[in-house]
Amino acid sequence: MKSIKSLRMCAATVATILVPTLCTNSGLSKEEISVAKAILYSVEDENNDVVSTTTITNTTTSITTTTTTTTVVTTTEPVDIYKHIRNLEKLKNNDLSIEDLDLFINTYANYTKLSYDEALEVINNNIDTIENDYQSIRGGIMCTLFNYSNDNGLLSVYTEDRDIRVDMTQQEKESIMIEFCNNLCMCTDDKYIVLSAFREETGRGISEMCVYNNNYGGIRIYGEAGCNGEYGKYSTPEFGIYREVKCVGNKLSNIRSNGINDINSVIYAFACRYNPEYADHYSSKISGWVYDVQRDYGDFSNIESNQKVYSK
Repeated sequence: MKSIKSLRMCAATVATILVPTLCTNSGLSKEEISVAKAILYSVEDENNDVVSTTTITNTTTSITTTTTTTTVVTTTEPVDIYKHIRNLEKLKNNDLSIEDLDLFINTYANYTKLSYDEALEVINNNIDTIENDYQSIRGGIMCTLFNYSNDNGLLSVYTEDRDIRVDMTQQEKESIMIEFCNNLCMCTDDKYIVLSAFREETGRGISEMCVYNNNYGGIRIYGEAGCNGEYGKYSTPEFGIYREVKCVGNKLSNIRSNGINDINSVIYAFACRYNPEYADHYSSKISGWVYDVQRDYGDFSNIESNQKVYSK
């Protein structure tokens, strides 16, 4: 009797020979051939258990590719666009926000015919004077830049090369004048007198001397640019306004330093210095203009202390 192993080998051999023949010649359907294959490829042992079944399995291997994305986080420090003027922000007499301080420098650089960088260099070279000799940084910067440009020929108190702006209104002229007074921290009464002198000397800003010579106070020049009492012919309206404010302001400051503070007394003392030959008549006219200015501006509370005119 053959062994189980031998029977299995015989069955496999028979299947190998018969299956192709059956598939080719029998005329059976595909389903019937599949059944025949299953029978022929199976051999039962003595206990009727399936001893061997040949099964052909096609295995498909799936490869999963994982893509890893690496995110790099970059941290950027905020840029301080006002770094170049932070030293000015810390001055004891600074009363401007850093944004307004930057705008102020840019505006007064334009007024004094300087680039922003040139103006900043002049300011830094005079920083101790700006901080210690002026009540506000605004006055220090304004005076320093105007004086520098005058000393270096960018602006002149007596020149034929003038920037003439005939379309400037009285309100525009006085607005700049008030701003300059505010920069110098003038009191309300002194602002009245500054504007009154302007109105008296220029007929509210319409005289030829004012419009075409940028002379806002009937100011004569002594000892500058070879002048000996000639009426000033200023390079720009802003420079002419600055000189008028400084001229009147210096006289008023000197008067008050002598203990004179009543406005009527200040006006008379001012008239004696400003127009000494006609002091009584001149003081009366200035007093009349003071009432006029008071009516127009009150106590100036309707005007911002830092007006931000700051542009032409």
